[in-house]
Amino acid sequence: MATGQKLKIDNEALAEEFFEDSTLLGIVAPIKDYQFSWQLNQLLGLSFRVNNDIEIQLTKRNAVISSAFTNM
Repeated sequence: MATGQKLKIDNEALAEEFFEDSTLLGIVAPIKDYQFSWQLNQLLGLSFRVNNDIEIQLTKRNAVISSAFTNM
């Protein structure tokens, strides 16, 4: 590599690879997020847990709504 030549990270390609095997699902329910998660776990034998590292925020009527759960 020649002196002074800079390498550039292709963030779009990295993001595409990272989410390649992922699925995003949005659900709206008239109950609290933790109640919905508990019911899914009970009925379907899943193990969803809150994931505070992921933050998804939607704005509706000046209120911020956010929940992220990961199947462990």
